[in-house]
Amino acid sequence: MELRRQKKWVERLYATVAIIIGLILLMSFLGRYLMISMEAPENMIVYALEDANVYYAPPYIENNGHLEAIEVKKLKAMTIKEAKELNYKRDANSNDLGYFKEMTTLNYNILLAFGLTEPNPSRWNEDGTWNW
Repeated sequence: MELRRQKKWVERLYATVAIIIGLILLMSFLGRYLMISMEAPENMIVYALEDANVYYAPPYIENNGHLEAIEVKKLKAMTIKEAKELNYKRDANSNDLGYFKEMTTLNYNILLAFGLTEPNPSRWNEDGTWNW
């Protein structure tokens, strides 16, 4: 009878360990494909075209040669918060190109939370400027 109790306890321990290992493997596999996005902070500086009620990411304007297509003299610098208060919309192209989001995997965020990896450089600086 004593042997049976020990066997039951050991079996439960093995089952618990197997479940934990299975969950870790499942999370490590799925964690590569589960993406977490972070929106640009409200204090980020953007270029707004007041005539069209649209705002652009500065790197989209400056780095991609779109200065000719947009009348630069009409652009006004403001924060995303100010643009949203004025009901301006994001430019569809700069939004589709991902200028206003940072994407990371679930695995990366878990490793970062445990201090096992260094944070990637952000697209945005704390002072509201773009890190491009």
